[in-house]
Amino acid sequence: MPRQPQEVADSEYVVGLPLVGAVAAQVEAIYLASFPAAEREPFATIVQGVQAGSRWLCCARVGGRVVGFALISPLPRARVALLDFLATEAAIRGRGVGRKVVETVAQHLRGDPEMLAMLIEAETDAIGSPEERHLKARRIGFYQRLGAIPVVAVTDYRLPNMAGGDSVPMRLLWLPLTASAAVPRGAELRQLLVTIYADGYGRGIDDPLVQMVLSSIRE
Repeated sequence: MPRQPQEVADSEYVVGLPLVGAVAAQVEAIYLASFPAAEREPFATIVQGVQAGSRWLCCARVGGRVVGFALISPLPRARVALLDFLATEAAIRGRGVGRKVVETVAQHLRGDPEMLAMLIEAETDAIGSPEERHLKARRIGFYQRLGAIPVVAVTDYRLPNMAGGDSVPMRLLWLPLTASAAVPRGAELRQLLVTIYADGYGRGIDDPLVQMVLSSIRE
């Protein structure tokens, strides 16, 4: 049998750290190393959101140093929270830190009875080289092992390209926070998407990107 990767010792998982000082510098370094320009917001925008209380962090720390993080945007109108970013230092990937960060976030969200689910946007494994598709499929599988369910009715989910140019194809996954929080369908799914784009990305229902995604809904 293959050996299981050794977990990171003496790690702690903290929700709600202020994004200032050394914490901000450590999160930013992981962020810039983990995401392509097309998927990255200006880091100053993230700092502003956390300081304003519209977003919050869950950080993994070892010896007081941030080695991984998740950035969360609650969308109260839809009763969901959007996992904006999840990343760990390259040296500790595959050692359980990302899993524990997601589990910590989910546990925290379950403390709010109004929250139904965590939404996850993962790179689609339908495009790219065989190696890229394999890596993307592994990432999707990672979330599925944690209980996330692909929202298959949305066949062409996309994000705005933060670097300009064409939108970025993604997969949308639904991680229920209660046993009764079923994946939305039909009009409920359409309204969820409208709220994601409006509250998460500042895109109205008449935006061409929003219309493209809404038109891809299949039941």
